[in-house]
Amino acid sequence: DAKAAQEREAAAAKAAEEARIAAEQEEAARVAEEARIKAEKEEAERKAEEAREKAAEEQRIAAAKAAEEARIAAEKAAEAARIKAEQEAAAAKKKAAEDACKKTLAAAGDVAAIDAALAEASKLDLADCAEAVAAAELKADLVARAKAEAACKDSLVASRGMDPIAMAAALAEASVLGIAGCAEAKETAAAKDALEARIASEKAALGDLVAATAGASTQWPPAAAIASLEKALDAAETLGLASDEVSDAREALVAAARIAVLAAEGEGVAPKRKAAARAADAWKIARKVEGLTAEGRARVEARVAGAAKLQAYLSDQRRGATVGDWGDDEGFLFRIKPDGVVDVLPSRGEGVSWKLVAEDDLAVTIEATVKLYQYTRGGRPASAREHVYTGTVAGDAFSGAVSTTMFGEKAEADFSMRKM
Repeated sequence: DAKAAQEREAAAAKAAEEARIAAEQEEAARVAEEARIKAEKEEAERKAEEAREKAAEEQRIAAAKAAEEARIAAEKAAEAARIKAEQEAAAAKKKAAEDACKKTLAAAGDVAAIDAALAEASKLDLADCAEAVAAAELKADLVARAKAEAACKDSLVASRGMDPIAMAAALAEASVLGIAGCAEAKETAAAKDALEARIASEKAALGDLVAATAGASTQWPPAAAIASLEKALDAAETLGLASDEVSDAREALVAAARIAVLAAEGEGVAPKRKAAARAADAWKIARKVEGLTAEGRARVEARVAGAAKLQAYLSDQRRGATVGDWGDDEGFLFRIKPDGVVDVLPSRGEGVSWKLVAEDDLAVTIEATVKLYQYTRGGRPASAREHVYTGTVAGDAFSGAVSTTMFGEKAEADFSMRKM
């Protein structure tokens, strides 16, 4: 019995020990499980915190990136605006310089001013503009006129040693050229008046001599005519005359018998010379008038031909300014070709044609027809609708209207574009 009791006590002790060990193991397992759960929870919280921090960092990076992109876009916009403003300012400055140059060309009235204005026009690439062409023509006219005036002045100076007819012709040419008030013309006119006065005095003296000779031939006795002949001969000698009339008068003094014959010859000589002088004057004036008329007709014809060439050139320039690429605020719209064809980007539509409606000295009016695609909500082209652009082209700018047909009704709106 004692041994059984010991065995029971040993079994109970062993059971108690096993229960204690089991309890300790359960407690250790529980503590370990709680520690594991706590560690997993802490690990989860740490990962959640890291995820939040990562999300916050990504948001911060995205915000910084958006801000940087916005800053870059703003800088690009500001730079584009600055470049556009500089380009517009440069264009305005160039336009102002060109307008001022054209005004200077139009106002230039002498060769030096025209040369200076043409040099400035050449710097601004305006050598072919209408004002420059007109200024060049005016310069050519001024140079030609200056040469004509110089030649006329030389003729005036050279004619002073000639007869009054030559001086009258030179003075008439000066009057046609509008330089009748120049010093050469005044001096030539004074020389002509002096020469005519001398010729008149000589004619008067010759007339008196002829009259005296005629009177001597009719008087009898011849001694009665000696006083008048001597007076007339004295006047002729004072003027330095040595004509046939003087010889006749001297012969009349020597040979009274020949007075009648000499008087008849003296009466016939004066009318013949006057008639010949009048005929010569009329012939020279007629030749001068014919020459000036032909010269004026040639100059008018040359100016008419030059004006026609200038008009044709300006028309070609205006038509040429229409040809090229045109675009609106959205970019390239279409291309106008010289053969009446209009090209459109395949992604935007189809080109049809263009034509010239009207033109004047400053601009041309055109009508361009294109077909532009209408897009669905999905961005696909549905159909091509015809659009007609009608307006005025002046320089690189188009101003007018665009029209199309919508729902059976014509729709029209103002439209402008520029050459690209």
